[in-house]
Amino acid sequence: MKKQVKNLQQSLTRWQETHADINSLRNAYQKKILTWVVSSMEFEKEPVSMERLKELHYPAKQRRDDCHED
Repeated sequence: MKKQVKNLQQSLTRWQETHADINSLRNAYQKKILTWVVSSMEFEKEPVSMERLKELHYPAKQRRDDCHED
């Protein structure tokens, strides 16, 4: 049990070091949220493709703007 707690504490420390501010935390969350939604929908037997989810989640203008960024 102590080893498990120690491993969790180390994992949390590494995570906190990589997400030192709110912006890095927000970016990490935004990169993962659509994947979590797709997985959840598959689990509920309501599958949706990642492409369709992006179409629903991001406004068309934002998608066009993102395509032009370097």
